Amino acid sequence: MGWLAIPQLPGPGKKKQPDPTQGFNVFVKDRVYVKGKKKYQEKFLRMNKKPLNYNDARNLGMAAVDNSAAATFKVQKAKGLAKKPSIVIPITNPNKFYVRNNKNIEKRSYRIDSLGELKQITAKGWLAQQQKALNGIVSTKKPGVSSKKKGYKPFSTGKGSGFPSVEQSMQQFVRGLKI
Repeated sequence: MGWLAIPQLPGPGKKKQPDPTQGFNVFVKDRVYVKGKKKYQEKFLRMNKKPLNYNDARNLGMAAVDNSAAATFKVQKAKGLAKKPSIVIPITNPNKFYVRNNKNIEKRSYRIDSLGELKQITAKGWLAQQQKALNGIVSTKKPGVSSKKKGYKPFSTGKGSGFPSVEQSMQQFVRGLKI
């Protein structure tokens, strides 16, 4: 018998990595309040100002979705070249997400697993917190406490304040001693 040659079929092989200089934008589906209507409009908001490389863009999307009330993000090609990110992007477990129709969606079992999700922080709010933390801006004001109370006036001893000044009270005291 002769030898029978079986042609090799092309296998799955390795996935082609995107060009490292190609820029990408991250869009997170966030709930935006529509002014004048009592409802929220869900739309994709861009999270980065400068184009990022693919890995940084994906990590930014995963971190924003994992630490905020948002659950979906997508990465799209940008026109410019990739630049260095302006914030430190935390690395998130990619097993918390699945991909459907070119969108990364957080699995239901991981939806409410961080403090930001419990407080219902928006993705833009999370990004603002990260930028403030990077710049070293820390709020010293306690939440819900106003430094200027309505109708509050500090104690004054001027004319017409209703209280005598220290000098006036001393003069009255001295007059009272003289007999």
